[in-house]
Parts: sequence; C-alpha cells; structure tokens
Amino acid sequence: MHSFEFDLDHAFGFFSKFSGNFYRSPVRYELLADTGFQSESGSVRRTAVRKAFPSVGAKMLFLFDYGDEWRFKVEVIGLGEKMPKTDYPRVVATVGTAPPQYPGAEDLDEE
Repeated sequence: MHSFEFDLDHAFGFFSKFSGNFYRSPVRYELLADTGFQSESGSVRRTAVRKAFPSVGAKMLFLFDYGDEWRFKVEVIGLGEKMPKTDYPRVVATVGTAPPQYPGAEDLDEE
C-alpha cells in the first residue's frame, strides 16, 4: 500500500459489495487465498488488475487489516497507454488525507 504509506503486514482483500456482509461478495480477491488458507476468494497476487477491474467505472471495496477494517473505494476512472518506466497499477487521484496506519499518541489526542 505504497500509495497510503501502509505496510503490507495485515490480511487484505477486494470485495464487490460495499455494505452488509462484504465477506460474502460474489466477486472477491483476498490475500488469504495466497497463503494456503481455505478460501473461495480469488488470489490478489495471481489476479491481473485488468480482470478484477475490467472497465472504466469498475469499483471494489479494498479492505485492509481485517481487525481495524481500513476501507477504501477503488474505482477505474480511465484507461490509457502504458508509459515507459512507470509503475503500474498506480493511483491517479485521491480524496482526503490518508490517516497514519499506526497513529502515535499525538494522533489519538486529536480524536
């Protein structure tokens, strides 16, 4: 989660449902599927972004850290040509300021 400056030290997944029991989404990709854990979800490592997000407007809930439940809406807003020496996928727009993954004491006092 380089875009949010999060360490990838927790389970995470992408889910087609945004509310209710999103763990039962008809389309879902989870890191747990890559660890050998029994899961009906697709693999986040072996699934191409183009398969999970096939067209402009495709959206999924990205849930990071199943305990803290950091939730992000991920949406394809455009497709273009690959640029040389550019890392993909990449974030092209954000809304708001990303919170720290592990808030310090000064961050907790602000709540």
